[in-house]
Amino acid sequence: MRTGLLVLAMMVTGCEEGFIIGEPGPIDCDAMVVFSVNIDVEDSLGAPMEDASGMYRANGGAEVECAPGISRSQLMCGADEDGEIEVTVSAPDMVSVTESFTVQMADECHVDPVSATIVLDYVEEG
Repeated sequence: MRTGLLVLAMMVTGCEEGFIIGEPGPIDCDAMVVFSVNIDVEDSLGAPMEDASGMYRANGGAEVECAPGISRSQLMCGADEDGEIEVTVSAPDMVSVTESFTVQMADECHVDPVSATIVLDYVEEG
């Protein structure tokens, strides 16, 4: 049973296709994706910011919207994009924050993801 689960897991993750029968095959880099930067967004009091949104720019390229994460206060930016990733996070009535992250490749297909917490401050009235 465990061997069957291991074989299934290897097939689903897209690692060396031929490995199962002992003959290394090509790596299928399209079988899965790893997000480059995973952001947890909080306010200055440490509460999760569920209405935050984000945009990112990889290596000075075009600005792209971050995807919503597993929780409502998480953003996922970049799909296996390495290099310098600049992320801008904003939310209503909050001061936007821009941070840069260096993301490196973990193997020939996927990045070694970076995780961070970005804290947004409330806009001061006056």
